[in-house]
Formats: sequence, C-alpha cells, structure tokens
Amino acid sequence: MANILFPGVLAGAIAIVPLASGEEPRLAKSDDLKTTELRRDKKGGNLADRCKKMLDLQVAVYDCTKDLNKVVQDKKPRPKDMRISEKLSKDQKAIIAEVTTAIDMLKAEGAAAAFVEVLDQLRSDMKRVQGRLEMSEVGSVTQAIETDVIDTLKEMIRALQAR
Repeated sequence: MANILFPGVLAGAIAIVPLASGEEPRLAKSDDLKTTELRRDKKGGNLADRCKKMLDLQVAVYDCTKDLNKVVQDKKPRPKDMRISEKLSKDQKAIIAEVTTAIDMLKAEGAAAAFVEVLDQLRSDMKRVQGRLEMSEVGSVTQAIETDVIDTLKEMIRALQAR
C-alpha cells in the first residue's frame, strides 16, 4: 500500500441500504455504478470533478466492504456474501476504468507527469482491491488499501483545487 500525496474523488452512486441490527449488508436497487454518468463525463468535466466522482464511488465500495466484513468476520463467506463481494469487485473495476480514462486524458493533454504517476499508482492499488474483492477478501488488508485509495483521492482533489 502506497501513501500517495495526491488523491482524487469520483462522485457517483452506489446506494447502500442501512443495516438494522442483525441484518446483512445488501446493495440497493440503484447500486450499479452510474456508468452512463461516467461516460457522459468523459468528454467534459475537469480532473478535480472526475476525482470527486471516483472518491464518492470508492467510499461507497469501502462502506459496503466494511459492512460485509461485519457479517463474514473470520468465517468462510456464504454464497450470498460471495455474490455481494463479486458485485463490489465489478464496481471497483468500473472505478478502475474511470481512473484509466483520466490517465489517458492527462497523457493526451501533456499534463504534469506527477499527476499521471499518482493516478497510475492509484490504479494499481485499485486493482489490488478489485482482486481481493473478487476473492471475497473483505478484511482489514482490503479495507486498509481502500482507505489509502480514498486518502489519496482526497489529497489529489485538494491539490487540484489549489492550482
């Protein structure tokens, strides 16, 4: 896990249904990442806005990962838990696609190499999260990587807004 100085935020929409005591985490019907919103932003929007969207989506994945971990804890995940984790993995993959688009956009614009490097490291960490979620590994290691990604996105947004 790398601590990166510049994080970004992606505003998006994974709706997590609040848990009552004893309930299992589940995604709301509107839980799919808003890929249409992501596509719409590809031709417009600035990097700070794109990072805010990524941040929002990453926070939603992280929150659901924490909720799922409360259910699974140290036990073997049930098929239902594995399906939720697979869904989170797919959501993470959509965020990876968004960061890849941002990297390509910055490279095409000849943007500062520092931002490209930070986003590239961020993508690497996101891929690690995606792989761990795919394996239904929702414990402290996955959550720590997710926290690093979120912190990096926040730092990047601050840096972009200061420019």
